[in-house]
Amino acid sequence: MKWRLAVSSVLLALAVPAQAELVDRIVSVVGDDVVTLTELGRETELSARDVSPLPPFEDQEDVLGLYEDYRVILAQLADASFYRPERRVLDARLQSFRDSFVPSSEYLAFKERWGASEATLETLFSNRLVAEAYIAREVGLRVKRGAGEPESLWRERYEEAYQAFITPLRDEVGVRRIEQRGEP
Repeated sequence: MKWRLAVSSVLLALAVPAQAELVDRIVSVVGDDVVTLTELGRETELSARDVSPLPPFEDQEDVLGLYEDYRVILAQLADASFYRPERRVLDARLQSFRDSFVPSSEYLAFKERWGASEATLETLFSNRLVAEAYIAREVGLRVKRGAGEPESLWRERYEEAYQAFITPLRDEVGVRRIEQRGEP
């Protein structure tokens, strides 16, 4: 009889739902891939230190939108080998990123905070460079800065051309923002 009571107690304890632990949140879906809150946090910190040479990626107000755009472009490139950066270009961009941490121990803290290895960062930066090369080809070649044209006017034209380029790609790949609610 006591064993039945013990078994019943164990079964009852197993039947009571445990407190759920939030591991991460989905903030966006790009095609079939999710973008998590953790990825967005890492991208926010990474983007603040890695300034793209392209006008659309200089604006840090909508980091999620910029990250989605990177992901959209990579999804469109079935064979990105044509756009793979040269080793020296990738190394220079990574070194510039590392050098932005003062003291250098902050770089190690960044890697630990986001669980990023050197190989992970190399892949992230390689993907950024691939997307930027594609944009430079598809947008930059069409929007050349005219002689004597003010930089602000050229940047405005570049932004317009970029939006005309990326909007249909975002629609084709499918980008969906996930509404964030309060803590569970």
